Parts: sequence; structure tokens; C-alpha cells
Amino acid sequence: MNDLQNYKWTTTFNTAAETVTHVFGERVKVIIELKFGLIITVRDGEPIDKFECGEMTIREYETFLLGIAKSVALLEQADNTD
Repeated sequence: MNDLQNYKWTTTFNTAAETVTHVFGERVKVIIELKFGLIITVRDGEPIDKFECGEMTIREYETFLLGIAKSVALLEQADNTD
């Protein structure tokens, strides 16, 4: 039987800055610059990845966010074992 995991993050829309920010815990966030179509992943205050979202579908975007959430869960587990 598969073990189901629940992942969560907060989402903030800033219409003045034309951004959407997803925050995953204390260390990771994803910023979408709507004006430029850029997705920027930030860990510990430093950008670690940036790409154009282009023709990304909602399903692809959801899969991307879930991948980030899974990575953050593993990062938090590692932080808690130190």
C-alpha cells in the first residue's frame, strides 16, 4: 500500500509587483515574476534555479511545486537529524 504524504505551502499574490510567491517552510520559496514569465527557486535567501515558464501547463506547474515540496520535506528531515 502506498504511503500518502501531505505537503503544504503558502501562496502570496502581489499584484503591484506582479509576482506570486510560494513559501515552503523556512528555507525555500518559489517566486514567479508574472511580467517576465520567470520562475525562481530560492533556498536560504539565494537563487538556486531560474527558468522561463513559457507554455507550462497547470499540471506541469503542479508537478513542479509538488517536487519542490518533496525536496523541502527531505531537507527538513535532514535538518532535524543533525
